[in-house]
Amino acid sequence: MRSTHHFERWKVALAGLLLLWAPIAAAQPVVHLPEAQRTDAFADRWQWAGDTGRREAPPSYWIGYSVDMLMDARSFIGSFSSERSDKATLSRLLYGREIEPIAEAEWDRAASVKVLKEVAFLVRYEGRRVTPVAIEVSNLSLVFDLDGAPLYWIGKTPHDESVALLRTLYEAAAGEETKESAITAIAIHRDRPGVLDFLIEVATDASEPLREKAVFWLGQQTDPRALQTIERIMRGDASMEVREQAVFALSQMDTPAATDLLIATARTEKSNPVRKKAVFWLGQKASQRVAEVLEDILVDEDDAEVQKQALFALQQMPESEGLPVLIRTARTHPSVEVRKHAIFLLGDSDDPRALETLIELAGKVD
Repeated sequence: MRSTHHFERWKVALAGLLLLWAPIAAAQPVVHLPEAQRTDAFADRWQWAGDTGRREAPPSYWIGYSVDMLMDARSFIGSFSSERSDKATLSRLLYGREIEPIAEAEWDRAASVKVLKEVAFLVRYEGRRVTPVAIEVSNLSLVFDLDGAPLYWIGKTPHDESVALLRTLYEAAAGEETKESAITAIAIHRDRPGVLDFLIEVATDASEPLREKAVFWLGQQTDPRALQTIERIMRGDASMEVREQAVFALSQMDTPAATDLLIATARTEKSNPVRKKAVFWLGQKASQRVAEVLEDILVDEDDAEVQKQALFALQQMPESEGLPVLIRTARTHPSVEVRKHAIFLLGDSDDPRALETLIELAGKVD
């Protein structure tokens, strides 16, 4: 009920964007919400930014706010570059200071540390348009180019208010690219109320590119309904691209149920493209069980392309988990072509066991 209430409030707030636009002289690059209004409801703060932008800004302007998110200490959201830039970070633009980077001596230890990071959500409007033309998300520690347009900054907001706003912006956006950005912005709120329902809705009832985007983010969810939706899409979506994206999303879910479904798809899926994708992504998981499944596929499968995909998956398995099966296949598989391909892949390995096998088999390939 609360989520619906927020959603309706945003419809009313965004309707206010239809007020007359009156451009005058350019504003400062960042305009902060007046002190007296910083305790206002989020919808009212957003309304202030829209009204001020239309009244004072050039034809293009941004409205921005932030949400505190628990993230890996070394992770970032946004456009990251290791090269030096003459552009300012969002932290400097907003607060006049930089965020202290992780010290080199602490870098390894930080890999297992989670911290709260302030993440900015930036929405761009142009001309008389009342629909967003861009939605960007970025950590404050990263450089962000406002492209000369002023930013009206309204401060921090709770997750549920942010999700409610972004859902409304998704509905309002005219372009597919902006809608895709809205999907990403909503999805990174992860397990907050309304996120999963939104992703399922888009994944099952939108254009092909939007379904693909939503399916990708379903793979980052932990709720069992996400897995159930991915399975339905993988089995029956009208688009092969969306079905293949569902296989990838499945491979990103680190649960026993997801691994079981990926294995079942690799073994029994009737669609060869989907099955080959499942075989490929199995190769990214390091486990004895996965290696055994791939060996079973090599033995039981008649399709040469699926067999080649299984061999490649074995070669790609982390920590050389697939190497013993690859060696056995090169030595004993009844198909000459499969043995040749296994030998070829062994030639790309730096593992001493692969070199020993190649020396042993030299001159023995039919």
